[in-house]
Amino acid sequence: MTVKLRTVTFVLLLAASAWADVAPGPGPGPAPPPPECTAQRIAGPRDQCTDCAASYEQPNKCQELGAQGYRQACRAPGASVWNEVWCRSASAPEQKRGCGACSVGSDDRSTSLLALGLALVGALAWGVRRR
Repeated sequence: MTVKLRTVTFVLLLAASAWADVAPGPGPGPAPPPPECTAQRIAGPRDQCTDCAASYEQPNKCQELGAQGYRQACRAPGASVWNEVWCRSASAPEQKRGCGACSVGSDDRSTSLLALGLALVGALAWGVRRR
């Protein structure tokens, strides 16, 4: 009798661990609730919002929108794929990227004076060393 009881207990323990690996069934109701993290739902009257699809293969794909003046407004839940909404104020000018972001002949005189001062100190040091 003891051997049978041990066998039954062993089989029940194995079955209990197998039940833990079963995926959950479908959620309540036939249709999922509408997504709350979409550009259409998040955008205010003065905001420009855009949806950005990301995945585990490219989790930082949407970060490049930050360089264009956008900020992350929300991220929909998801493990392998998800949606992110990034928004910016409609009045904010689009920031230039690459060579267009630089301005030639800037009015910032402090940088020019600093460069001139460093050049003079370098020339003076070179002249003293040549003696």
